[in-house]
Amino acid sequence: MLLKRSSFLFFCLFTSFFWNPNINLAQDSLTLKIIKGLNRYRDIHLFNGDLFDTSFFKLTSKIDQSNTSFPPGEIIDLIYTYTKWADTNFIEVCRVLKRYCDLDLKKMNFQRSDLETVLKHGHFLNMVSNGFISMEPPFKLIYDTVLYEEFKFCHLNSLDKVIEIGAGDGFFSVLLGMIYNNQSIILTELNSSYLKFIDRDLDYLKSYKLGTIYKSWKGSSTSTGLEDSTFDKIIIRNTFHHFRKKDMMLQSIMKSMNDESELIILEPFKKRTSNNKTIYLNEDFEVKLNPLDNHSTNTKDSINELGNKEEILTITTRTDTIKGVNYSCSKKIYEHKFLKYIAKHNLKIIEKKKIGELYAYRIKKARILEKAEL
Repeated sequence: MLLKRSSFLFFCLFTSFFWNPNINLAQDSLTLKIIKGLNRYRDIHLFNGDLFDTSFFKLTSKIDQSNTSFPPGEIIDLIYTYTKWADTNFIEVCRVLKRYCDLDLKKMNFQRSDLETVLKHGHFLNMVSNGFISMEPPFKLIYDTVLYEEFKFCHLNSLDKVIEIGAGDGFFSVLLGMIYNNQSIILTELNSSYLKFIDRDLDYLKSYKLGTIYKSWKGSSTSTGLEDSTFDKIIIRNTFHHFRKKDMMLQSIMKSMNDESELIILEPFKKRTSNNKTIYLNEDFEVKLNPLDNHSTNTKDSINELGNKEEILTITTRTDTIKGVNYSCSKKIYEHKFLKYIAKHNLKIIEKKKIGELYAYRIKKARILEKAEL
């Protein structure tokens, strides 16, 4: 009887922890594969070691008592986002957040030890901000999010050789590898600070003996630097508008495409502005107000202060609006301009889908498609 009760209790815990009645897992094997991969990522980063000690909750409470109009979770997420860009430089993080987000960390009594706490819980913050786990224990997976649709659209095969161009902190590609168990994934990034984050993560994951072989690679503003390699899937997620030389980059990418290669681009496009104030954050940290406000302020830091201009990427927040101000990237382009680039390089869109704020495209070489049709 005790054994039966224990088995029943385990079943109840299992279903409450993983099951969502809105999903028919028997009919959607791909969703099940995504759930398994996300669950593995969560287990690796949340349930090993003493992650949730009192420091995180003390920091949340401190921010909550600082009389700021920002929610504590949003502030911590912003700090983590900017910390990755600033290579964990405490002074630089404080300066940038005060200048561009009107967040005064000193008034909040934010200390260097608090920054270490934020970094320690970085993967947790990534999971919450990307919407695939709940904020409260036991941090259940959240189903049917935009992220799921992105993973489904990529639809990798286990033997695929994959490259993500402009991988940021590597979060998306690492998850793809855990979901699809690819042969290999190369994460390319221009920003040295992000590359350090990627390398630390990949070193940590080596001990888990994952099926996917991950490798980081420093690209350039005009080339992947991997033209001699061929890839089955080439992923550009929220990055195309950052390419300074889009034609040159597409030429470089096409050298790594064969008859079966797919170029997968997930891209947000520039929208017609409304009367809401918009702040654009670009590579020179030039802050501009929406032209509809009939004024703008332009302030630039010196290259000596910020470092090599080639290393500087656009700072964007994961939250669209903060205190009623819409934070956007000044480098976004309109969709019709994007389509001109695709057509110019003899590429053909074979699938298009709207996923949240992103437009997803599956693309192949046009000449290859024409041969197949014959």
